[in-house]
Amino acid sequence: MTPAGYTAQTCIVGGSNTCSNGMTECPPGHYCPAGTRSTSHAIPCPKGTYRADVMGFDVIDCGLCPAGKYCPTTGVSAPQNCPAGKFCPEGSWEPQNCPLGTYLPTENAVDSSDCIACTANFYCPTLGQTAVDPAHTCAKGFMCYGGAYRPEPTDLTTGDICPKGFWCDVGSATECVAGKYGVFQGAYDIGVCAPCEKGFYCQGGADEPIVCPAGYYCPEGSQLSTIQTPAVGYYNEEGKEDQQKCPLGQYTNAPGQTSCSNCEQGVWCNVIPVGYTDPAACADPSAPSCVQQSAFECPAGFYCPSYDTIVDAGEPYHRVMCPVGTYSTQTALTGVSECTTCPATKACEKKGDSTAEADLPLCAEGFFCKFGSPNRFPATAVDDASGKYGPCPSGHWCAEGTEDPEPCPAGTFSM
Repeated sequence: MTPAGYTAQTCIVGGSNTCSNGMTECPPGHYCPAGTRSTSHAIPCPKGTYRADVMGFDVIDCGLCPAGKYCPTTGVSAPQNCPAGKFCPEGSWEPQNCPLGTYLPTENAVDSSDCIACTANFYCPTLGQTAVDPAHTCAKGFMCYGGAYRPEPTDLTTGDICPKGFWCDVGSATECVAGKYGVFQGAYDIGVCAPCEKGFYCQGGADEPIVCPAGYYCPEGSQLSTIQTPAVGYYNEEGKEDQQKCPLGQYTNAPGQTSCSNCEQGVWCNVIPVGYTDPAACADPSAPSCVQQSAFECPAGFYCPSYDTIVDAGEPYHRVMCPVGTYSTQTALTGVSECTTCPATKACEKKGDSTAEADLPLCAEGFFCKFGSPNRFPATAVDDASGKYGPCPSGHWCAEGTEDPEPCPAGTFSM
């Protein structure tokens, strides 16, 4: 009986498998159990296995095709390289394609993990790709993160539709620039990014505008770095496109305010021209060129109740002149009682008089001015808490600047 690993074939003189005992070695890729009669009866190793050496005698002598190779037929003596675009686990007789969304440019891959995810911004639609096709760019309006196998991926892993606030041209997302926002999904052109609305600001990639905060104002197209602060004399509630002027009787003395302060008593919240610091009032306080700049001490000749006091009385805010018969060289008066009564020998003929006492006009000849006289020629005699003044009485004479009438001398009279 022929031993295992041999056949009973007659030895061929000069052959590569010649032997002296009339037996032939079992060829590579095969195995020969005991009793095998000839090489034609040698049993080929199964698909997915191979044998590189001679004298195999059992199927266990056929080794599994190594990983990265494949053995496509029976009787393989030399495994073949696994081709590009495919992978071959151990024991393969047929290469397996790299899955959709991948490619592989090299040979001898052993597992699907060796396949490379399709490049971002592209998609790989076929099995077993060896390269990324540059013609297979992601569809406009979509993002391909990597590993995409279709031009419009929406699985959130390999890609998605272009989100609001962005636009997607060839698979990647570009955010709407700061100062603009995008309200549509699937946008593919920068033109869909709209300017941020008045009274709002927009950060880069915004899908909706953010309301402008109080203490700031936001013209159209604002972004966080460009929102503006209201100047002194202005304020801003939230959501405003321009700075708001403080109303008469209210003021701010610092920029960036959210509200205006009510003018206190003794001060005058004046309306002055923009760009000036002189507290002189505008000719027209409602004119656009005027702004509520600050609060100043109530000027001489006036008294200034608080804003609340005046408004509660149902009057528009104003400063009040000291009445005739009084004057004031002091500032910051809060009420009429603080106006100074016109002194003896003098006349205070105009409202809001701030003339120094020494420069007030003298009571006229033929009249007397004890105190509180509203006129150099007080035609009507007054003697009460408001003043004591009037024409020089009969039987008396009054020189200019008379405080008390003088009696006529003996032997004279006056009408």
